[in-house]
Order: sequence, then structure tokens, then C-alpha cells
Amino acid sequence: YQYVPDATYAYNDAEVFREYLSDTLGFKKQKIKIATNSKATQAELNKLLGSNGWLSRNAIKGKSDIVVYFSGHGIANQKDKSTGILPFDVDPNYSVGLSLKKLYKDLKAIGAKSVIVYLDACFTGQTRDAKMLIADARPIIILPKEQDIPDNVNVLSAATGSQISGAIREKEHGLFTYYVLKGLSGDADTNKDKVVKLNELSDYVSKNVKEQAAINGREQTPELQGDKDRVLVQFK
Repeated sequence: YQYVPDATYAYNDAEVFREYLSDTLGFKKQKIKIATNSKATQAELNKLLGSNGWLSRNAIKGKSDIVVYFSGHGIANQKDKSTGILPFDVDPNYSVGLSLKKLYKDLKAIGAKSVIVYLDACFTGQTRDAKMLIADARPIIILPKEQDIPDNVNVLSAATGSQISGAIREKEHGLFTYYVLKGLSGDADTNKDKVVKLNELSDYVSKNVKEQAAINGREQTPELQGDKDRVLVQFK
């Protein structure tokens, strides 16, 4: 990050998630775009995710399965209660970066078969190590509004309310991402039907993240908003 402290292990999260998209979820490598570190600028995110971006140009209405994954800092504006994900080159003193409301609206407009957004970020204005992104600021609580997420967009996020999205140091990953990846690998298939649905992944991730965060002396509760019966993985 150009203006704020790094998001611990966010680069690791993104690189391994890309591998899972191709190796576990079956996405073709040429259909996966990644922007990390200094390349994850506001302009690059807009180019990939904007209303006329790479994603909207390459998706097929009613057929494409879209996955958007972000690991890094979220930021919130107390004045207008807006939230966004922070690109590399945005100063949170002046902007919330890529607005989540706009992102969800643009994803809905694509008209894909399915859209799933994974957010390993929190919106308290703090890092994974509880440092403030903006000097002399206080942690803030902005609860997401249900109506901000369209019907055909599913969102699994790392934390709720005033909670920090923490890291799991021994694994060098975000805590949320680590259990999302384990869950998608099959650990979330609790009924052993060789299918992992969104609600199964959510339950698995929530249980393990809560337990690990409690061991570290804090609270972290992942949150799911969307179609709980959406199938994520089918194993042969």
C-alpha cells in the first residue's frame, strides 16, 4: 500500500486463491485476472471490474460463473456511511477507493449465471494487526445494508461490524482466506455428498474462524449474504 500499512499476507492470499480457482474450481487460467501489490491500483480495478471493464466484456449473460476475491484493507466513510475496498494508490483520508455499492451494482448488471464475492477485509479503518489506517482516527462501525447487495450477487465476508479481519501467522494467510481455501478443498463437505454449497462453506468458515480468533483473544464472525444453496464445488 502506498499510503497505509500493509495488509499482512494479502499477497499470499491472492496468489493461492488464484491457484485454487484453476486447480480446484476448474476455471481456465486465461479467464483469471489478478492484480497484486503496486499493480492493484484504482485504475486497474476499474479496468477489470468497472461497468465497461474486462469482466463485463468477457462474461456471457446467463452462463458465466463469476468469482471476485479481494484480500486487503476495507475502508468506510462515516459521513455518508459508504464502504469500499482500498486499492494500492488510494489515500483513505480522501476516498473509500472502489465503492462496494458500485461494485455490486456493476456485477449485477453483467447478468451472469452466478456471482460470488469473497472479501477478506474489514471496514473498521484498522489493519490485521489492529493499527489504524488513518493516524489519530478511532475504529468505526458501519454495518452493511442488506439492500446494497443485489439478489443475484452472493457475498461471503471475513468479519462483521467492528471486528478486525485477522491473520493466521503460522500459515501466513488471512484467517478467513485460510479456511475458505480449506473448505473449498472439501473440508466443508460435512454431509459427504461430494458437493460444497455456499451455506456449507459459510458454516465451516464461520465455525473455524470464530474458534481461531477466540484463541487469539478477539472476535471475528464471517458473514454470508446471498443464495445459501449455490453449489460452489462438485467433486468427482
